[in-house]
Amino acid sequence: MPETILIPTDVFSELRERIAEIAPSLHCLPYTEDDTPVYVADAVALLRWIGGKRFTSLILRGKNIRWLHTASAGVDHVLTPTVRERCERGDLTLTDSGPAFAVAIGEFVLAWMLAVSHRL
Repeated sequence: MPETILIPTDVFSELRERIAEIAPSLHCLPYTEDDTPVYVADAVALLRWIGGKRFTSLILRGKNIRWLHTASAGVDHVLTPTVRERCERGDLTLTDSGPAFAVAIGEFVLAWMLAVSHRL
């Protein structure tokens, strides 16, 4: 049976095709913020999208989840007691999308400085 990755429905259709190209042996399934899918028990990875808050309950129910990736820069807000405990035990790897924001954050800060200095 292929390994299952849970992906938020917001980005599921966009990411599913790209993941199938890169890793055809993976099985991608959607989840919503309102509903815990029955197939969470089969999942090995979980993508937390921006603003997603249900990852802790999914981690609790998905005992086989070994990887939690957050689409944010930084993981402080994702380190709930459940996630922290599983990471400390070595049962869960937590990654973020920090490098994806490297250029954008520099541009944002510069734009903000210009806006403030010119009282926009």
